[in-house]
Amino acid sequence: ILACTSLTLLGFYIAHHEMGHIQYFLQYKSLPIWFRTSPHGAFGEAIGDTIALAAMSPTHLKRIGLLENDTWSKGYFFLF
Repeated sequence: ILACTSLTLLGFYIAHHEMGHIQYFLQYKSLPIWFRTSPHGAFGEAIGDTIALAAMSPTHLKRIGLLENDTWSKGYFFLF
């Protein structure tokens, strides 16, 4: 993924959001054309957001070594 991001929580979110789009494409690329179109324009965005939010869960962050404990400071999820 080529993107201008920084090593921040927002950059982490954006990278995983874009990887969600890639996974969505990979799952439907071999289907007939009538199955490849999204039922709604926002559906692909929802897939990207789902992947990004799952990657930002405290359990996942702790598992990959980016979070030492499950105690989060207030306002940690404000990305913008």
